[in-house]
Amino acid sequence: MLYGFETVGGYVAGEHVAVIGPGPLGLISAQVAKVFGAERVYLIGTRASRLTKGAETGADRVINVNEEDPLAVVLKETRGVGADLVIESSGAKDAAMMSIKMAKPMGKILLLGFPHEPVLVDLEDLLMKNKSMHAVRGEGWSNVSRAVSLLGSRKVSLKPYVTHVFPLKDVTTAFKTFVERIGGAVKVIVKPNE
Repeated sequence: MLYGFETVGGYVAGEHVAVIGPGPLGLISAQVAKVFGAERVYLIGTRASRLTKGAETGADRVINVNEEDPLAVVLKETRGVGADLVIESSGAKDAAMMSIKMAKPMGKILLLGFPHEPVLVDLEDLLMKNKSMHAVRGEGWSNVSRAVSLLGSRKVSLKPYVTHVFPLKDVTTAFKTFVERIGGAVKVIVKPNE
């Protein structure tokens, strides 16, 4: 995720950043954008428990797509301009298109999540408004030390995302909790020595 920020230029201070998808990557992206000085961070998703977690860890505005139109909200709150940076971390089929529509002219789009099938995108909007789209997988070696530094300085915390902890003997329950997202599961930890 830090590699993604580096890929899009690294600077978000004073910018409006929209994050689509409040999974672990999206939640951490929202928190890091705020730490990096984003003026306003929008977190967009469908799960109320994860949106609440995002609000607790840095998102200024959460948008539940079941209750509000995220594109309309971001455009209204940016006075029709759009977000400077849109981070797509959901992998949802329609999220790439939403990212393009949500980014301002000359804005940036960072694809962290990816759909497992071809998707439709509006290349005319992307090209005519000079928007740039970047895709990343994994982390560059220098970003691991940056992540450790952010965690060590306590500017970023991953603890809020650990929602469940199980001893090794309950590993089956742990996997079920994670896969079925029982109790708002975000990150589930299995401790082998307990």
